Amino acid sequence: MIFIFSMLILIPLFLIVSFLCCQILLGLYSLSSSKTFKAIKGERKPVTILIPAHNESYIIKETLSQLMLHTLPCDRVVVVADNCDDNTAEIAERFDVQVIIRKSEQNRGKGFALDYGIRHIESDPKEIIIILDADCNVEQNAIDQMAIAADLHNSPIQSLYLMQTTEQSSFSQKIAQFAFLIKNQIRPLGLKKLNLPCQLMGTGMAFPWKLIHRADLANGNIVEDMKLGVDFILSGNKTIFIPSAKITSQFPTDILAQLTQRTRWEHGHLDTIKTHVPTLIKHAVKSKSLKCFLFALDLAIPPITLLFTLIIGITTLLLSVSIISSDYIYFKLSSVFFITLTFCILASWFISGKEIITIRDCKNIPKYILNKLKIYINFFNNKQVSWVKTKRGKAKKRNKQ
Repeated sequence: MIFIFSMLILIPLFLIVSFLCCQILLGLYSLSSSKTFKAIKGERKPVTILIPAHNESYIIKETLSQLMLHTLPCDRVVVVADNCDDNTAEIAERFDVQVIIRKSEQNRGKGFALDYGIRHIESDPKEIIIILDADCNVEQNAIDQMAIAADLHNSPIQSLYLMQTTEQSSFSQKIAQFAFLIKNQIRPLGLKKLNLPCQLMGTGMAFPWKLIHRADLANGNIVEDMKLGVDFILSGNKTIFIPSAKITSQFPTDILAQLTQRTRWEHGHLDTIKTHVPTLIKHAVKSKSLKCFLFALDLAIPPITLLFTLIIGITTLLLSVSIISSDYIYFKLSSVFFITLTFCILASWFISGKEIITIRDCKNIPKYILNKLKIYINFFNNKQVSWVKTKRGKAKKRNKQ
């Protein structure tokens, strides 16, 4: 009985931690072996850039000003002013873009805005559609790289998307930036080494028109990017990570906005694990697809803070079981998982995170973990199920590329 109980705990833990550590180590190898990512060569076709924007008056001018530096005369930029009660549409109309206004009290959320935009452009689409958030900074050649890759691979494309902080940012934002670095750069680089698909990240995404116009976008899912990635893998289309295309955003400065954004991300991720991982595993078994199974395993990896908490809890539980049974093998195995994961996170910090989090900052880690645990507990008794717009406040100046 103790053996069965321990195996039910340790086998999923072994699969998740092993796959996560494999991604991290391979990703770190890619980062340490090459300072720059090799650009994809090829002819860049015209694109339609679709930007959903809900109350983005503080940032949309800066976003479009910077974006226009990287578009061609043959490109088309469409801004969906979605349920706005500010002057987002009026500001966007000052640029050489098309602005369409959507109003719907019932269907609120980014997915509905994207679907509205796709339906609008389907009478005259470009071959490649790029989706950007309204608060993104597009770096040099990112549009070109995404467009070339989508055409070359005929697949969904995910650029390198990172969050940035400032010198005045809180410790929790610095931790979040480091977590983004692991999730959105290091892990996808590891998956790329293994020739495996990555997750979609919500912005900096490019799609062949024939794929995106059939996608199920009109939904209120609070992490519509994760759901879209699942839909694509189930239909046999893997998302390819292109690190040579870089998109960045800044965290909101308002504390309540930070909590709202973090809660949406965390609750959406956990709900996606619960809802879609079983479906993906069933599909992988039925279709005998290892890539689909590994995609499910990647999706099943919870946020790092939660994973550490679970491992500590499981290790403590197995210690109690070991004391009762006088067999410490299960406790030792769980301890190995904890040590291995700790090593990978520390290696990530040493190679890529020292400029983000200093040793002095580490004294704030316990408080950060407690705050994150509150978010996870609320998933069970007060789960966020509908889209809540992050209020960013006044935008800060970006560094132009």
